[in-house]
Amino acid sequence: MEVSRHWLEEHTSEVCIAAEAPTLDGLFVEAAAALAEVMGGEELAAEGSEEHEVQVDASDREALLVSWLDELIFQVDHNGKLYPAPRILELTDRELKATLRGVDPLEWRTPVKAATFHDLHIEETDGGFRARVVLDV
Repeated sequence: MEVSRHWLEEHTSEVCIAAEAPTLDGLFVEAAAALAEVMGGEELAAEGSEEHEVQVDASDREALLVSWLDELIFQVDHNGKLYPAPRILELTDRELKATLRGVDPLEWRTPVKAATFHDLHIEETDGGFRARVVLDV
């Protein structure tokens, strides 16, 4: 796999996001981009200039992805901005630190309540990493 990408899969009262990337950092960034797409569509206003740092930790890589997405959902609810292109500062199997720069959506689409552990997986592939996460909407 040479390029990062993500796609959405329909589910009843849920949305499944799937992402793949050549690196684990890239996978977490793609998951953030997919979440932003679910919540605000593909077209966004200009990126803001205000940055802030977030940190999440969890017991393993899969739980870390859920914690990461839940933190982004919290930031959206708290700040009214989307975060489609975070900058990963540090990433291990149990901890993630990132810088977020908020973007105003042109329109709000689907409110997301939380990331879930249902059908959650991260797998290493020949070309990098692939993940699947179900969002409660």
